[in-house]
Amino acid sequence: YPLVTKVVDTLSHDWLRPNDQFFPEQWHLYNDGDNSAGGTPAVNGTPGEDISVESVWQAPFHLSGNGVTVGVLDSGIQMDHPDLVRNLEPALACDFTTVAGNTGTILCEQTVDTGMADDLMGHGTMVAGIIGAEANNYDVDLEAGLGVAGIAYNAKLANMKIFGMDSPPLNDAILSEAYSRFSNDVDIYNNSFGLVDE
Repeated sequence: YPLVTKVVDTLSHDWLRPNDQFFPEQWHLYNDGDNSAGGTPAVNGTPGEDISVESVWQAPFHLSGNGVTVGVLDSGIQMDHPDLVRNLEPALACDFTTVAGNTGTILCEQTVDTGMADDLMGHGTMVAGIIGAEANNYDVDLEAGLGVAGIAYNAKLANMKIFGMDSPPLNDAILSEAYSRFSNDVDIYNNSFGLVDE
């Protein structure tokens, strides 16, 4: 795949620290030395030992993932997760774990209505949240923002399920099909899985 330059949208307003309920515990994004939230015992840390994402979220960059689609190749994503649902691209949800009969053809089960690419293992949902959980989605009942904030909290997420509880072993054919299926729509592929060589 050739590298392609893409102009991304920037935030048009001043950035504020996310109001998400558990953002204070996301020390990897912002570490003030006291990473605690709502009754959780304080975890002492070293201020500034984080990935400095705030410097990208703030002026002059104002980058939040807006205009970028990330393909999450993993165990699926919980399609109705309240912290992810607005950033998921249902048309780019696909379950690659089905093989057609004896032909060995990898099928892409479109999952807009079937929920086929839902995550029964939890790993893909966690990874999707780290990448693109919605930030500043305040919940009146909680009197706080929902969950956490993703690093690229305005990015769109493509749910590309490549393994699951009862799926066939992950192989090159599945990966090849997954990478090529939405190549015109996905800007970045995230691969947070490992393979065991036999």
